[in-house]
Amino acid sequence: MNNSLRALLLVAAFIALILGISSLDSDLETLSPVKTAIVVNQVGYLPEWQKTALLINNQNPAVALELINSDTEEVVATLPLTPEIKDESTGDYPQGTLSDRMIKLDFSSITQPGTYYLKQNRLRSTSFQIGEDIYQQPLVTLLRSYYLQRCGVKLDDPVTGISHVPCHLNDGLIAHQDQFHQASELVPAAGGWHNGAAYSKYVASTTVTIARLLHLYQQYPERFPDGQLAIPESDNSISDLLDE
Repeated sequence: MNNSLRALLLVAAFIALILGISSLDSDLETLSPVKTAIVVNQVGYLPEWQKTALLINNQNPAVALELINSDTEEVVATLPLTPEIKDESTGDYPQGTLSDRMIKLDFSSITQPGTYYLKQNRLRSTSFQIGEDIYQQPLVTLLRSYYLQRCGVKLDDPVTGISHVPCHLNDGLIAHQDQFHQASELVPAAGGWHNGAAYSKYVASTTVTIARLLHLYQQYPERFPDGQLAIPESDNSISDLLDE
């Protein structure tokens, strides 16, 4: 797999891992001030890839975890508990007080596609999938984010409901006079993408981004067809990635 595509998939997996902390059973929460959770990749795992999860601050040292098929409620595997690792870098507790105690769980031997969750008594993880196509939607979601960050154009996205009138059409002003420009002179700078959560735009980050996207298409043009991203330019016989 190309490094650029792998990087996009791993970003999606990492975000899903962070978001995949399961909520604690309310009865158990009243018994202990320490946060206990089973953390999984919320998007899921490819059948042939390594599959790991984390049991954080285990309150039941004698109870192994069970991997459950969500559709049948069948116990697919029992995962023994490995030695705990203390991690003071998680930021969950004030420095110098408590640290997270983590147990790494490995269920890489399970390759059957399906929907699963991990369970220890009343504590359970969020559901996740094992499958060949689990990263397709995260990939599309990541690539559609560029359309949602467009600057200088009207946005009316039926998928997310995000909309606004054309923005930042007249704000490219020269701050200080020099030998080439007068102060407050307008330089047309509409277009491009907003920089993350901010409204600023930068040449360096834009050119790097364009290079990455073009490299993706160069390596795997068949994975980025026309109509994939549901953007205004879709269905024009050109890859949506190139349109963006």
